[in-house]
Amino acid sequence: MKRLSFSDKTVLYLGGNIAQSLLSLAQGIILVRLLNRHDYGTFQQVMLLTSAIASIAAMSLHQSLYYFIPKADGKARGIISQTFSSLLLMGVISGGMVYLLRGRLGVGFNNPDLARLAGVFCLFLMSGIPGKVTDVTLISSGRIVSAAVLTVATSTAMLLLTSLPIVLGYGLRLMLICVVAYYLTYFLLAVILIVRTPGGGPSLGLMKTQLIHCLPLALAGAVGMFRSKLDKFIISFFYPPARFAVYSRGAFELPLVAILPWALGNLLIPRFTALHARKDRAGMMALWRTAIRRVALIFFPIFAFSFIFADNLIALLYTESYAEGASVFRIYLCLLPFRLISYRSILQAVGDTRPIFVSTVVGLSVNAALTIALLKTVGFIGPAIAFVCSELVSMGYILSRAGKALNLPFPSLLPWRRMGKLFGIAGLAGAGVYPIKLAGLSEGLTLLIACSAFAPLYLAMITRSKLLEESDRALIKRWGSLSVLLKGLRRSGGEA
Repeated sequence: MKRLSFSDKTVLYLGGNIAQSLLSLAQGIILVRLLNRHDYGTFQQVMLLTSAIASIAAMSLHQSLYYFIPKADGKARGIISQTFSSLLLMGVISGGMVYLLRGRLGVGFNNPDLARLAGVFCLFLMSGIPGKVTDVTLISSGRIVSAAVLTVATSTAMLLLTSLPIVLGYGLRLMLICVVAYYLTYFLLAVILIVRTPGGGPSLGLMKTQLIHCLPLALAGAVGMFRSKLDKFIISFFYPPARFAVYSRGAFELPLVAILPWALGNLLIPRFTALHARKDRAGMMALWRTAIRRVALIFFPIFAFSFIFADNLIALLYTESYAEGASVFRIYLCLLPFRLISYRSILQAVGDTRPIFVSTVVGLSVNAALTIALLKTVGFIGPAIAFVCSELVSMGYILSRAGKALNLPFPSLLPWRRMGKLFGIAGLAGAGVYPIKLAGLSEGLTLLIACSAFAPLYLAMITRSKLLEESDRALIKRWGSLSVLLKGLRRSGGEA
């Protein structure tokens, strides 16, 4: 059987992550209709705390596998097992601390229900933190299709585990108990991967090297977590859970925005690492610019359409009771044209992770200062504005350091002219369908007609402008026939 190309594997993996994000979106659409705003806000607070604590406790140890597994040289099992053991210890410690401090969590978040639910989401941490090893190991070992299939399967399970208990008349607590099964799946798969991976046992010397590599990433991850979630924590501290529920439905990034750059960066780091080892700077830049150009082809039209029809989207997805979240959603959308790739991937590939930490400290400082100022002057949307501004500052710093690491000038890292043309075309296409918004139709009908007109208009404009390269057309043609998808699904069993 013909092997899948890296481009096709990339699309398969990105497709799995996009499906995960769409399923998460569907989860929100369903739960806002099944739960009252207080219970939905409580659920969002539980997931916010779980992701924040897990991000800090993991210390980015699992992320280091992207760097060490390609260089393992027969020691892969030892690297994976010592990473898993360390994360298991951190999961137990963090879960225990959450349980001991459960009373203060309830007071700090204006929600006594958090104290009553602490025992449940402690289990999320104990199983979920070591389970982070699973996806990284699959990708770093070249089993990209298996990673994609796993992502879709577990995300589908998560949707069912959160919605079915509520549909059947059970409460929020039982629903969260069911979610433990999601985290346990990744935990058990990590154990299986360790057993089936060849290589020696843990090494103290290698662990020391791994920790040195991870320290900047861990510090950056902790500070970055606070920076990226500061607005949500602030809203939780100053507003009741029902109000936080409204903010959370606006303060989200569209499925592609949240997943595509991050997933693409994860796939590219091992490739960048190998190219850098061969001193192939031209190859790195070619791969980097191609990835940015292809993501821009998708992101720029999504930005234009979503910004114009933001209030229609929020009302349709989450009902009119969450309509106030549209203003927050528009602010978050302003990041979309800039999130074209994980800018830190080059620095991780060359082993220069210290600037990543500096960028997060700078971003957090900007975020905190602006949040304090804007919360008083602007109010409810202030933290969202502060978050977007801090992200842009951080991205700029990372790009400048990536250029320095490769001995390239900052402007040469991005295809500015092509990006400008694409952005202009997306804006013109959006202006062309704007009158549909003024027709007074229902939310669903407005979006259906506008999208049906916008998509072909945008495609016609980029085709006429010759912004689609032959490689793009070939990739679209292969995927249009579904042959790559079917081939990838057949291969997933062999990869595992």
